[in-house]
Amino acid sequence: MKQIKILIIVMSFLLLTSVLCADTMNWIIHIMAGMKFTVHFNEKDSKYKGLLKKEPLDFLRSGESYDVIYKNGEFLCSGYHNKRKQKGTWGDSRGNPLNNQISLWGRIFAFDGEGNIYDAEHGLVGHLTR
Repeated sequence: MKQIKILIIVMSFLLLTSVLCADTMNWIIHIMAGMKFTVHFNEKDSKYKGLLKKEPLDFLRSGESYDVIYKNGEFLCSGYHNKRKQKGTWGDSRGNPLNNQISLWGRIFAFDGEGNIYDAEHGLVGHLTR
């Protein structure tokens, strides 16, 4: 009886893991195929850790959306650039989609199967859409 309970727990875990991995893999495939996706950053608020006197995401602006394409190992990101005070497209090649990473203008973010994006310093900062 104990062995059956353990087997049920293990099988449930494997099923849950495969579903979560499938969602993450769908994002990885989408990004690696060079299809456009959009990054939507949350508004700057108390969810961001640390001082909020300056933009917590450096050149990227919280509350903004950015269109991104992964091409030839580089993330081409289009949107408003805080330092240049204008919209444009610039590339960054440090992130690796196979490691659940995207890199936008000098900052690396992690993503999960639900399309949430996380910053190492601030935690959950936004989400991805297709």
